[in-house]
Amino acid sequence: METAIIILMLLVATGFLLKLACARPLVMVAVGVVCALFVGLAWPWAADRSRAQIADWLSRPDLMRDTSVLLCLDVAVSMAYCIMAASLRSGAKVKKSTLAAYRLLRLYPGLTVFMVLFFLLVAAIFSFTGCEFSTVAWILAAVVAVAVPALSLGMRWLVPEKELRLEIMFLLNMFIAMLAVVTTVNGTTAVAGVESVEWLPLAGVLLIVAAGAFCGYLLKRRKMNKN
Repeated sequence: METAIIILMLLVATGFLLKLACARPLVMVAVGVVCALFVGLAWPWAADRSRAQIADWLSRPDLMRDTSVLLCLDVAVSMAYCIMAASLRSGAKVKKSTLAAYRLLRLYPGLTVFMVLFFLLVAAIFSFTGCEFSTVAWILAAVVAVAVPALSLGMRWLVPEKELRLEIMFLLNMFIAMLAVVTTVNGTTAVAGVESVEWLPLAGVLLIVAAGAFCGYLLKRRKMNKN
């Protein structure tokens, strides 16, 4: 489970850098400063934590479910940004409200990246034993302040086409959402298996699907006739 969490954090960091690679250099620097301030100011809370406590958090299904909900909301916002950016890049007409929402989402770095930074801060504090916690935190903050814009520019150099970056970020967020659901299971069976098939509910689901498909077909025919 810890391996899945680490992979999830790497994917979150990669998606964060991909989105930041679409921004201006000034925005990259500003986001890097915000991340650095978070790392530098969060050391009192990180110092009160231990690896055993973090391992206990990762083994609690209720806490992991809450984290998964937050992560899925963050993923939904990132995917909405990708869709809006792709629509604008294609030259499609958009409403003023959609354009305003796109400008806000473009400045939104994401909340889950701060969880990743907090995990790195805790790992750094307990890796450099004997050093003052504040010193370790502010050194890591300086590294983050330089690394965030540098890695974002490196991501832009690695994937120069913005459309390709948006596509990769969209697919990456889909994978993050699926992995977030997997990490909440934590080796337990969510639903007990049954041997018998509930034919009546199955027939109801198939009927709803068939009705939806038929309504979609009628709407398509009506639209084609109007054209």
